[in-house]
Amino acid sequence: RLNDGSGDVLEAYKQGFRPTVGYELNPWLLQLSNFRAWRAGCYGKVFFRREDLWKVNLSDCNNVTVFLAPSLQVPLLERKLLSELPDGACVVAARFPFLNWTPTSIAGDSLETAWAYNITVNHGPAVQMRGPVKEIAINNHTLMPNATPRH
Repeated sequence: RLNDGSGDVLEAYKQGFRPTVGYELNPWLLQLSNFRAWRAGCYGKVFFRREDLWKVNLSDCNNVTVFLAPSLQVPLLERKLLSELPDGACVVAARFPFLNWTPTSIAGDSLETAWAYNITVNHGPAVQMRGPVKEIAINNHTLMPNATPRH
């Protein structure tokens, strides 16, 4: 998972997703994330790393959340995710959608909108999904992504 200090990494942990890791370059948001983890009783169970998204290998991630901004090079991020994530992985984009991908679910409105994408649907031929669909609450909205939590 990727994070901007918003607490969604903590929510993913509470929903049963393991391991739960947040990446953030901003040291203030990194501190905020660690504080929120401590306050939620999750410190040492979730991990936040100060690493550059473009240098992190995401090939072992089945569920990724990104907070997009118009200034982010979205087509480059699309290519990175498509090349690194395994088939069946779920990507949730908050704030702004991926323009070239087809979402499997949309929740919320305005700046609270989140789009769920199945990497296989946006990558190529479909493969059979593993396990049941897991419901994820994000910013008081519910998404039903086509991915399962790892326990």
